[in-house]
Amino acid sequence: MVAGRTNNYLVFLLNKTHNRSSCHHVSSCNSFFSRRHPFSSTPTSGEDDRVVDISSSSPSSQTISYLIENCGLSSESALSVSKKFILKYPRKTDSVLQILRDIGFTNEQITALIIKCSRILSVKPDRNLKPKLEFLISQGFTQMEVVDILLSNPYVLLNSSLQRKIIPSFTTIKTIFPTNAEVIKLFKHTCHVTTFVFLANVEILRRNEVPESVIRKMYTRRPYIMARNPNFLARVIEKALDLGIHPSKPSLFVDAIFVLLSSKSSTWDKKVMFCRSLGWSREETLLVFKRQPLSFTLSNTLLKKKMDFFTQKLGLSPKRLVSYANVLRFSLEKRIIPRCSVLSLLIAKRLIKTISLHHLKISEDKFLSKFVEDYKDQVPEVVEAYNGKLDFKGLFPRWWKRPFSSTSTATKLTKGEDDRVVDKSSSSSSSSPTISYLIQNCGLSTQSAISASKNFKLKFPEKSDSVLRLLRDYGFNDKQITALITKCTRMLKVRADGNLRPKLEFLLSQGFTHPQIVEIMLNNPLLLTTSSLNMKIIPSFISIRTVLPTNDAIFQFLKHTGYLSVPELLTNVETLRSNQVPESVIRRICTKYPKTITRKSKCFAMAVEKIMDLGFEPSKVTVFANAISVLLSLKPATWERRMVFYMSLGWSHEETLLAFKRQPLSFSLSNKLIKKKMDFFTQRLGCSPSRLVSYGNLFMFSLERRIIPRCSVLNLLITKGFPMINS
Repeated sequence: MVAGRTNNYLVFLLNKTHNRSSCHHVSSCNSFFSRRHPFSSTPTSGEDDRVVDISSSSPSSQTISYLIENCGLSSESALSVSKKFILKYPRKTDSVLQILRDIGFTNEQITALIIKCSRILSVKPDRNLKPKLEFLISQGFTQMEVVDILLSNPYVLLNSSLQRKIIPSFTTIKTIFPTNAEVIKLFKHTCHVTTFVFLANVEILRRNEVPESVIRKMYTRRPYIMARNPNFLARVIEKALDLGIHPSKPSLFVDAIFVLLSSKSSTWDKKVMFCRSLGWSREETLLVFKRQPLSFTLSNTLLKKKMDFFTQKLGLSPKRLVSYANVLRFSLEKRIIPRCSVLSLLIAKRLIKTISLHHLKISEDKFLSKFVEDYKDQVPEVVEAYNGKLDFKGLFPRWWKRPFSSTSTATKLTKGEDDRVVDKSSSSSSSSPTISYLIQNCGLSTQSAISASKNFKLKFPEKSDSVLRLLRDYGFNDKQITALITKCTRMLKVRADGNLRPKLEFLLSQGFTHPQIVEIMLNNPLLLTTSSLNMKIIPSFISIRTVLPTNDAIFQFLKHTGYLSVPELLTNVETLRSNQVPESVIRRICTKYPKTITRKSKCFAMAVEKIMDLGFEPSKVTVFANAISVLLSLKPATWERRMVFYMSLGWSHEETLLAFKRQPLSFSLSNKLIKKKMDFFTQRLGCSPSRLVSYGNLFMFSLERRIIPRCSVLNLLITKGFPMINS
């Protein structure tokens, strides 16, 4: 009876509404709770018994023994893996190991695979793993190649359906990369089968007139590029082309795309500012990037160290190095200083007349033959100098073959292809008509127009007018057009009739209304500006309809996702299916929590595996989806720290997990806020931490706006002698 009456007070705090007019101080709540209904720190009966049950989830000795004896794991590794894998069906797991050995895995490789992906021990050997391995063999892959794929990227097979994902993906990818060696390299460098992302990126490259040979080179040199967000890649390619870096120079183009993809906008701006602090102008800095993009991957410390050497030790001005940006990539200790030491000895002995930065660029064999082998009999010290054993004093500027002239460089920087760099810096004169157009025709404020003009230059007003007319024809009002252009200025660059109109007509043909199309574009404008209709949008909609059959469901999905993230959606849906999550629950997660279902597939699979191990029920969609979202937002180290913090508040390890199970979002609160609320409940209300495990939702409520006012009401009613009403 006492426990039942106590629950009434906590339930009163959980109710959705309350009257805020009676908010009194709660100084005496502690005495009331402790006097009439003391909270026991030991759970007695009912659902609180489940706190004790959680302790049974500790790793079993049978699992650890199996991992050590059958899989070759060390004791430490077996203990770690046992937290993710519990041995339930030894025969099934034995079958998995036997299939791996039959395909060519050695014992060491099996051990490495299980440590990397323990989930492979839980798959169905004959219905899941074996057919996928047989498919790879049927495609001409050798057993050694199959082992290589599985070791590098086990999730490419485990998280993907053979019929719906793997076979179509291989078929598509082989149309561009016909050899198995290229396909293997692709899957070794991507976290999952990125068919739609891959196709979208290929289409973007083709649309920008990048030759097929360069696309293949981009894949072979930087496969990381092909798996990036298509919208981001489109913006980066546009930026590279604006800087004058063209696909006609494949290596520079690929390296430039790689560097730009790896740098945030703020990081890029900081790097440009740092280079200018070294003595280059903005135009010279961009020209250095154009001639050697990878120089921007050097740390500021290393870049400054090399610049100091060239300017102070060699007597060169920063401008001279613009034409020889490649030398910034060479090692000071292993290449630059030894070669300069050799050259300084030879020029001091008058065996050579001048030196050039070109001498730093020639191959190792050529330099060794021309300057060391040919002169070592006359100057034996060149061998020591070449091996870096002589102290290098420096070079005199007069020794350089082409003394640098600031006038000649200034002239050089304003000729030929480098004019594009100069033009980009002098944007003030060209931006005036752009800003005027954005203000007068698109309704932007002056400040917004200035900001938008950095990404958009008005070249063809008639083309932009056509885009605006088309948007109005499809139901956009002036405020919506202003919001759209502010969010995505690139919209004004697309071809109205050749690009945008067919995509809008496709959405209409799919049964979407004009207001829905407007809302989709306002939330996701890059969907129609960077994606090919035939190569991306139509296949994506077909795939999405296999999961979300109705337009309303697809509409909700597109409204809340940043881009048409079909690969992540399909892979994550397949992950849920493989964990026996019902289709009805999957559809609800897609429509109510689209950002969660489109998260990175590898991380999503790990999060789902963990919450299933914790005993979450997929039928409780909100709690299930929130748990996945919270785990995706926390790094493993952060999760461990959060667990330790909760245990420091008075909960055991099992109680902490149970609190997370009942209200996952409580783990998204800051430690400071959680401690403040816990102190209130334990010190002001006299509740024990164990009692609060059953009421995890309380931590999501505001102390000032809900908990304290309601406690004040309870305290006032009790002091006036009113009985509590059961509810």
